[in-house]
Amino acid sequence: MIAALDHGALGFAPLDVTEVEPLTEGQILHSRAQMRQTLHISGNHMLVRHQLLQKAQEDLTCFLRGENPATSFIPRGAIEGSERLNHLSRPFRQAIRNQA
Repeated sequence: MIAALDHGALGFAPLDVTEVEPLTEGQILHSRAQMRQTLHISGNHMLVRHQLLQKAQEDLTCFLRGENPATSFIPRGAIEGSERLNHLSRPFRQAIRNQA
């Protein structure tokens, strides 16, 4: 994407999600005039949401099988972070079930 911006093949890039958030000064994406980080709203359209959910379901199915999808918009760090959160929240969820 950066090469495409540098060579004029891409004029502007709104970024909804980046690997590291928030972007800080000194990061290459932060200093680009033709890039803007949005407020996680660029996919706020019914068709986009449907397509994203369908792709996410395909990606997660692959990950659960231990496979890597050919293309994925879910960064591996997000999956690993979700696994850590799930592990950390397990005792809390169990305590709630026990109270019910």
